[in-house]
Amino acid sequence: MIVSSFNPIALLKMRWADPSIALGLLYSDDLPLFLRWAWLGPLIAPEALHPHYSQVTEEYARLCRMCRM
Repeated sequence: MIVSSFNPIALLKMRWADPSIALGLLYSDDLPLFLRWAWLGPLIAPEALHPHYSQVTEEYARLCRMCRM
């Protein structure tokens, strides 16, 4: 199971409530600036990042592949 949300505070509370639940951070260009590119991701340490499809470019995919190594 994975719990995903645009709200990083809700995900942080979920992490505190049950650290065994996988978290996914949703984000997109139409959110406030600090939420557009998952800036709070390191604080939450989500198991998955879920960008809006419009943000997934070849460059973004390349960077993601590099981070998995």
